[in-house]
Amino acid sequence: MARRYLVLLYVLLLGVGGFGQKYAHKLMLDDLSFPSGGVITDNGHYFIGGVPLKGSESFVFIKDGVNIPYRYGNVIMFGAEGLDNDGNWMGVAYKESQFDEARVVYNGEVVNPTWGDPNLWYGLRPKLSPNGVTSWTNYGNPGSVVYKNGVEYSTNWTDGLQDAGIDMTSDGRLLWGGYAPGATTPDLWLEGVPINRQYNLGEWQWDGRRIDINDSAQLLWTATRPSDPNRTHLFLGDYDLTGATLGPNGYVDLDGNGRNEGIVSINNAGHVLWPGYPTPDGVRTRMYLDNQMLYRNLLASSDTSLGKLLDDRGDVAWSLIPISGLDRLFLNDYELTSVTGTTYSNFQALSLNNASELLWAGKRKTGEYDIWLTSPVPEPGNVAMLFTGLLLLARVRRPLIPRILAKKSIELACSISENIRTMETV
Repeated sequence: MARRYLVLLYVLLLGVGGFGQKYAHKLMLDDLSFPSGGVITDNGHYFIGGVPLKGSESFVFIKDGVNIPYRYGNVIMFGAEGLDNDGNWMGVAYKESQFDEARVVYNGEVVNPTWGDPNLWYGLRPKLSPNGVTSWTNYGNPGSVVYKNGVEYSTNWTDGLQDAGIDMTSDGRLLWGGYAPGATTPDLWLEGVPINRQYNLGEWQWDGRRIDINDSAQLLWTATRPSDPNRTHLFLGDYDLTGATLGPNGYVDLDGNGRNEGIVSINNAGHVLWPGYPTPDGVRTRMYLDNQMLYRNLLASSDTSLGKLLDDRGDVAWSLIPISGLDRLFLNDYELTSVTGTTYSNFQALSLNNASELLWAGKRKTGEYDIWLTSPVPEPGNVAMLFTGLLLLARVRRPLIPRILAKKSIELACSISENIRTMETV
């Protein structure tokens, strides 16, 4: 009898083990002239925004299928920036008729003080942790301030945040960077404690652009040397990923706009996603996961690969920009370029959660953007294996309670199958 149950368990595991091998697509928002941000949480909440092609609205925002207003008094929201596991949301906005005055909007309330900032995205850097901790920056004169849950957390910086960064762990510990009074190079602080000073790296100094941190406080940061300021290397703690992978002449490829999101990433398992040039002589970008180049057979010397998202399971969403032809979008080795039945000329990977659900935007040849949510579903063969195991389990003689559980399991499996068929027809 014990052997029979082991065989049945093995069949069930074969059926479950195939989940995530195929992807279904559900259109969430369409006919946009441009997407304006998107977030999906691990428990499935989503928040997306865009600029509609028609109508009187300046922007449109949807949270979990419900429209969210874009106007709050004389403040107009223009970007979907954050969402926590309880559905609380955060956006960025500007004061009507004064585009250089930035705001942070949290659940429909304008929460940050007034200041003038011509670089809205760069100056605000709003963050919202999964457990609801908020943070943003005030980039202005006479110094710069970091806010955590609406309270000033860091003050008296002598330089602005145009060359700095901010990040948070999932439990709300705040990492930020900037110039302390009298300093000639920027420092990084985690909850007020300087952390990059502990590394004895000789000439290497944090260059003030890219940072990321995981929940174990492993720090990912970019650095340059005064003797060679144009070559940026990527460090994991005190380990030079760029030098180890690309050699002393290689460097990490940054897009030059001063934002730290979506360029270099470290997940909670310690894996690192980053783009790099093997040499500084114009060879196109390669995307690396730790020290390994992703999907070598898909990359030609004329292509540029752009890493965007890395989840805790090691799933990667990334795009490939060829020297000619249409862009291509990948979720791991699964290409989403034409699977929707619509041909897109440009892709934006907006958000990837730890259930391998990807929120992304595609631009049609006619200029409109569609936003899609891609979710993993099991292969049909694995579903059949799962059903076989459940049916066999139901036929085995056993006490009443296990029979009831088996019946409920079959009902659940049938429900899953029906949902899969529904998703695949969308």
